[in-house]
Parts: sequence; C-alpha cells; structure tokens
Amino acid sequence: MTPRLLAIFPDAVWPPTAGNRVRNHAVLRALAGAFDLTILFLAHDRDETRLPAPLTDLGRVIPLLAPHRTSAPSWFLRHLRARWSRFDGLSPTAYFQSPPVLGRKVASLLRDETFDIVHAAYWYTLRGFRTFPRPPLWCLDTHDVFFERESLLYGALPPRARAEEERMIRNYDLVVGITPKDVVSLRPLMAPGSLLIEAGMGVEVSRWSDVPPDPVLASAGRDWVAFFGALSNEPNRRAVGELVRDVFPRVLAAHPKAGLLILGSSPGREVRAFGSDAVRVSGTVEDPASHLAACKVMALPLRVSSGFRTRAVEAMAAGLPIVAYAAAMDGLVARTGVDWLPAGSPGEMAERILELLRDEVRARKMGLCARETVAGSYTVERTYGKIPAAYAAMLEGKKSHPGR
Repeated sequence: MTPRLLAIFPDAVWPPTAGNRVRNHAVLRALAGAFDLTILFLAHDRDETRLPAPLTDLGRVIPLLAPHRTSAPSWFLRHLRARWSRFDGLSPTAYFQSPPVLGRKVASLLRDETFDIVHAAYWYTLRGFRTFPRPPLWCLDTHDVFFERESLLYGALPPRARAEEERMIRNYDLVVGITPKDVVSLRPLMAPGSLLIEAGMGVEVSRWSDVPPDPVLASAGRDWVAFFGALSNEPNRRAVGELVRDVFPRVLAAHPKAGLLILGSSPGREVRAFGSDAVRVSGTVEDPASHLAACKVMALPLRVSSGFRTRAVEAMAAGLPIVAYAAAMDGLVARTGVDWLPAGSPGEMAERILELLRDEVRARKMGLCARETVAGSYTVERTYGKIPAAYAAMLEGKKSHPGR
C-alpha cells in the first residue's frame, strides 16, 4: 500500500512562477512519485483557490483561504495586529502565513484520517499547532534559518525570535536544509535522534538554456546588464538601489550602449522610480528565461544574503556570466573566476561588468562553465530527488525500530 503523506504550505503552490513556489511545486512533483499526497495550502487570494490540473494531478488538494482575505474587517484587524508581530519574534510574513486556522485544519485532518508522514514548508507554518502526535513522522523543508537572516538584515532581534524558531524545529523528525551553511546552523537546534539532510534548489537546465531572447529587449539596441530577484525582498531592494545609483552609472559612462534590466516580482514604487531610457523595470514576466537570454551579464551587488540564491543558479543555467559580491554566491557550488567574477565595491563591480561587455568570448566561456556546474550539482534529480528517498528510508526505519 502506498504510504500517505500530508503536505502543508503557507502559500499557494501554483503557478510556480518564482522562488519558493518553484521549489514547493517541484518538491510536490518529486513526492507524488512515491506517496499518496494530500496537499493543504493557505490561499492569500480567492483566485488561488481555483485548482488547475497540473496541481490536482499530483494528489488531493485542499485550499484554505487565509483569514485576512475572508472579509474587509478581518483584513483590517489582522494588518493592525501584524504591526505588533515583531514583538512576538515574528516577521509579518511569518504572521500572515501561520494563522491558527491552519493548525486547526491540520489537527482535523490528522484526527479524521491516517497519514504516514507530514511534510511542512518553513518552520513557522505550523506555529499555531501545539501538539505533534506520533505517528505520523514529521518532516520540515526549511528554506533558510530565519533568525540568522533577520539578524543580518536588522542587527538585532526580539528575544523570542530565535526561541520560537528553535521550539518549532525540535518538533520534527527530519529537517531539510538547502545550503551547507543552513545544515551547520540547524544541526544543534534539532531534537536527539532526528535527521538532517541537504537539498538545494534544483533547476531544469533545458528550461533556461537555448531560449530565444525576448524580442523587445533584443531590438532595443542595448547591451543589457540584468538584476534578477524578488523585489519584495529587502536585501534585493538594497542591492538594486546600489546597482542603480553607484554601479550602473559608471558602466553607462564607459559603455553608452549598456542597459540595465531589473527583473523580478513585486517591484514597489521605489524600484519602479528607477526606470529611465537606459533602465528598464520589468516586474514579473511570463518567461524570465527569454529576458535573461537577451542580456550579456548578471550583476548581484548583494551585501546581505541568506538561504539559497535561486536566481543566481537560474542565470548560470541560462549561460549568463555573473559579477557579484561574495555574499550573493555564498553557499553555492560555483567556481570563483571560472563560473562568476567577484567584486568588492561598486567601482570594482562596474569594472568587472565592463570587462565582460567588452570581451564577448570570455563572457560566453564563463557562461558555459557556469551552465556545466549547474548541470552537475543542481538538477532536479540531485536536489528535490533526495527528499522522497530520505522520507521513504526514514519511514522504513521507523517500521523496523518503533519509537520516536
């Protein structure tokens, strides 16, 4: 009999357009080959409750509308409460994606049905779930260590922030880290006897390589330098600001044909204001691969980074050479000087970008080397494929040695 798995997500998993949605959907596809899936996710828009065939083909799907989306008064009250969430050690994201109603729904499913494994994305998803009954076995796919990221961003944390994350991590039998750095940070936080594996963000190399360039960008007559990343992310917004103000003007002065493409979801008013003749702010696009194909270089002036640099790996898969600060590539399997060029300041980054714009042979060779690295380390089989195998081995071990 196929083991049953309950997969829980604090956000929609369709469409898999960017970032964590891509990972979550890819994990589900990997799990669907080994388990009988029930997928529970928190919808933050009523349109997200409409279930397309690519999702329902993976298993039974249960959308749960987030409380702040049920009515206007609820929206107002919960946004007012979110202003105080940091005093509880929570970011607003964690607050909105871990409502008590989600925990109650999980409790109801476990009470009425039998599952062998529960898979939860992010440490805070079941924050309101106070008791973790056994069986089933509990698995956590954590995308980064939040208290470390928040410390890097803001310098200080409310006292409860780390304690709350540690409390939740100790409830799980297996935790998935996505970088070697995460694994080192997570290991001492876990309960005795629990397991820890590393599974990075996988890409389908063919999805990003040999794609025709976007015709609008290709016809603009510019040598495009790309920034690619979610623009709702504070480190990315800071990086874009530095790129526009301190790096790109030096590039443009020396190379008048240069253009800057700011590619990524949720560009706010501040980012959109950077748009000009030479700077294009695209926001979310249907096919980011075609936009990257129209570019010459990727620039990542990230000074603070955490988790996994998915956009960097996708650019490498696209054969796009990268110039970056060290933090932007931290934790990735990528060879400095071969797969990407390092820079330590805005002036140095501008010089490295100009080197690649002027030497197309070198830039092409670097892009091909980066693509080979991705094909050797970050395919779907080498990343998400680890997860169902680890779950199945853990379940078999549980049957052989009953107990926690």
